[in-house]
Amino acid sequence: MPVWMFPIAAATLALMACPESGPAPVTPADATSTDATSDAASDVASDVAPDAAPDVAPDLPAPPCDPPTGLRPSRRSEHAGIYDPAGHRIIIYGGSFAVPINCDFPTPTFESEVWSYDIACDAWSQIGDTGPGGRGRHMAAYDSARHQMVVFGGRYRSLASGSYTLYNDLWALDLSTETWKSVPLATSTTPSPRINGAFVYDPTGDRLLLFGGNASTSGAFYQSLSDVWEYSFGTEQWTQLSPSGAQSPSSRLFMGALWDDTRQWLVVYGGADETAFNQNVQYFDDLWALDFSAGAPAWSELDGASQFAPKGRFWAGLVHDTLNDRYVLSGGHDNGAIAPDVGNRNDMWTFDPQTFEWYMHREGDVWNAGALGFCSFPVDFTIVDTELPERRNSHVFVSDGDTGYITGGKTDCGVVDDLWALDFASMTWEEETFATVGEVCWRNSGSPDFCTDMCL
Repeated sequence: MPVWMFPIAAATLALMACPESGPAPVTPADATSTDATSDAASDVASDVAPDAAPDVAPDLPAPPCDPPTGLRPSRRSEHAGIYDPAGHRIIIYGGSFAVPINCDFPTPTFESEVWSYDIACDAWSQIGDTGPGGRGRHMAAYDSARHQMVVFGGRYRSLASGSYTLYNDLWALDLSTETWKSVPLATSTTPSPRINGAFVYDPTGDRLLLFGGNASTSGAFYQSLSDVWEYSFGTEQWTQLSPSGAQSPSSRLFMGALWDDTRQWLVVYGGADETAFNQNVQYFDDLWALDFSAGAPAWSELDGASQFAPKGRFWAGLVHDTLNDRYVLSGGHDNGAIAPDVGNRNDMWTFDPQTFEWYMHREGDVWNAGALGFCSFPVDFTIVDTELPERRNSHVFVSDGDTGYITGGKTDCGVVDDLWALDFASMTWEEETFATVGEVCWRNSGSPDFCTDMCL
């Protein structure tokens, strides 16, 4: 029987879109495509004495790659991750191995694994010592001042049912020693325990910023939040902030977020509130900035006047393409009730923070045919764009500035175990770690002719 997550059928939406578990308009051509300038090498003067040090150190070869081991992380969702610029690698931590089968609601697991993907060597390895333990739906940020991945929040449950334990602790993985440590806290004042909030590091202010999330310990009901907190590494204290602004984002969870250091903005996109899985829910499609450039933070909506916008969604990824100075949106799950909604998304959108406009680069998979019955979907449920990653939500999406990387997440066919790289210059994807599970049959086989249903 096929395995998948969030298949689309109006009659079964309330059952399948569980918390445990016509095409969009074509927009104008890309407005922000700039060529990256290459670094010019400095010439060493010809009259330098033989025993004098050269003006510019010679380029050193990259360290050799170890022989391939074939190791790779198993499929997972609800994990968190960061990009490590010093090691030129991706770090992911925790999450759940649970996979829905025939539209059931799997019991989540709470993993403690830490995996590193060496981009230059195209190699995965498992790292880290004993740290915060197993958890899912937590948040992570890269602290560049201390070269560490900081983790906040998350949930855990030792039994197959019942209430979850939610966390509000701060842990740091030292990326030089690959060891965990608890982040110091000078006072007992902290944000409430939560999951699925917006969490970033501000290198200019040397602080962590937290917005929103879910405070409910139930897996069936949510308590959405709208509070804003700051953790200062200098004082080792949490402080609740009171932003100004004529308007502010409503309480929410499952949103995408990034830190724009150029503008000193915490940027938040989409998500859902406590009605996230009600029959008539509508997911948010708004984009907000919490502006710290004037000192006191102030909210403003960024895309209110944009002619086009992505379909509202939850659990999407958002990163800053600093090469072209724009925000890149990845994945997420739309309302999924009726066409043209397709549930999980893989359309490609960017937002220009100078013109305040959204641009669609690729439409992605589009709705084509309805359900055959309960949990039964045809091969051509969507017209598949095979040059894009599988449609998904609850994945990790990180950026090194000119490339975005996506890995894991929930799909229509379960949970996926791939890793893709998005070149921001050309806006083209390349699969780095090939999926062994979780893709629709059409994408996996390259043609609908070899498929018996959407997933097989």
